[in-house]
Amino acid sequence: MSWKCKKCGGVFFTQTTKGKIIITEMNKKGELKEYEENTINYGRFTCDNCGKKGKSIKEIASWEDE
Repeated sequence: MSWKCKKCGGVFFTQTTKGKIIITEMNKKGELKEYEENTINYGRFTCDNCGKKGKSIKEIASWEDE
């Protein structure tokens, strides 16, 4: 079972997001040890294979029971 692109049949998708990371602890090297990620805004879905874009996954892909 998976979502498949209506244009090319691809099964991998990307959704751009805008957010921030709240850092609560870093080590001496500046690497994050503890943090919280918050997504502020979700962008369009994109098929990784053909580039078809839509506001929702349902606009660009169909759910298929295999």
